Amino acid sequence: MRPSANDAAVATPAEGGAARHPPFYNARFLIAQMAAVLGVVVAMYLMPLEISAPLLGTMYAVMVWRESRYGIHSPISITLLVLYIGLAVASGTMTGHGYAPAAPILVFATLFLLTGTLLLLGRPVTTFHASEYGTPALHWMTSILWTCIYGVGAVLGWIALGRLELYFLPPVFVGAGIVLTLYLHLIDMGRSGRRRPEFSVGQTVFRQLRNDEQHLRPYYEHFVREALPSLR
Repeated sequence: MRPSANDAAVATPAEGGAARHPPFYNARFLIAQMAAVLGVVVAMYLMPLEISAPLLGTMYAVMVWRESRYGIHSPISITLLVLYIGLAVASGTMTGHGYAPAAPILVFATLFLLTGTLLLLGRPVTTFHASEYGTPALHWMTSILWTCIYGVGAVLGWIALGRLELYFLPPVFVGAGIVLTLYLHLIDMGRSGRRRPEFSVGQTVFRQLRNDEQHLRPYYEHFVREALPSLR
């Protein structure tokens, strides 16, 4: 597995026997997260607002409660909890006035503004779960990816209002984002996740040696000649 923002966090004991940092960032939890995103999209686009909003509000209430037990206060989870509670309360009015199809646009736009603001503040949204764990490059890549997906979803949702043939375009982009996120975290995150064979720090040059006698013999000869006497 490539280094990722989902590198396993080490769970440490805390009061009451709970772990201060749960092992949120492993492959199984990542897949569960993406399944939850898919479930949100399915609920919002295939269920009436009167059903989907309370259902998703309940789901995020449980999620916020579970995260708070580990000292995690994700702005995404908290914002979606408040948003879905508001949509649940207003669902009857929105449906009666024909505004229910605009609910996904509101969700996408809210998430776009939130994640975009966090990026401008230098805080990729994935770091609220991962704390100091994971690869910074992948935190930024994942957060930028989903900020773009939220923005595109809001724009496409607005364009698709009243046009049934375009109504499911935003879920298609979300699905593509899920696939790309899994690819980045579990398969390959590009050049930023690959070890460079040579780099410099000041005047010191570091090179990766090939595992054969031709390249290793000069290194060991230098070590025996220069470093070993100092160690003795």
